[in-house]
Amino acid sequence: MLEHIKNDDYYPTFESKMAHLFFSCVKFHPFPDGNKRTAVYLCMHFFFINEKEIIDKLEEKLEKLVLDVAEDKISKDELRTIFKNFSVKANQKCEDIHITQLLTSDCETRE
Repeated sequence: MLEHIKNDDYYPTFESKMAHLFFSCVKFHPFPDGNKRTAVYLCMHFFFINEKEIIDKLEEKLEKLVLDVAEDKISKDELRTIFKNFSVKANQKCEDIHITQLLTSDCETRE
């Protein structure tokens, strides 16, 4: 999985790499147990090691997101958009935003 996201032809952006890593961990079950927990941890760590600013309460939002991915409510393309908006909205006030709203949501800019 990690070798795949190094390929910039298929995954040219941080968000596309993160979406593939998260989605693959949830949907392809690389471990006998704990795949959803691992996806959340990998996402948090991936943001951290890439020095990306993240939105408040990201862990809580990822817990909801991982269930939506597992239940086929969110595609990998939608994940990419959501992760892009996580970074964009890190400087905005979005405490109560729902995961699906990250596809189109406008939030108040922090002062």
